[in-house]
Amino acid sequence: MIESEHNLLGALMIDSSRLTEIDIATNDFSDETGRQIFQAMLDLEAASEVIDTLTLGMHMEATSGRKWLAPLGAIASIVISAANAKAYARIVRGESNKRKVAK
Repeated sequence: MIESEHNLLGALMIDSSRLTEIDIATNDFSDETGRQIFQAMLDLEAASEVIDTLTLGMHMEATSGRKWLAPLGAIASIVISAANAKAYARIVRGESNKRKVAK
């Protein structure tokens, strides 16, 4: 995953209300891990569940059988604020568009 994707996912773990403010699709993430994390966030939001590192990790572990708390904690630890979530989302979307054009 690229840095902007980590920052976006971390920001959303800090303040999941930002999820409704961004225009990002699961396939905008560059790798499967980012897509899985973002899709799990969308699933929790659709179920009106709290989204944070713990609830996200527990949900992902229950659905995949894989341990997620440590990787999610590492992602969340690099972001100190959700204030730039929109900017991170624009970067992620821009990088996604570049990948689509390059194909």
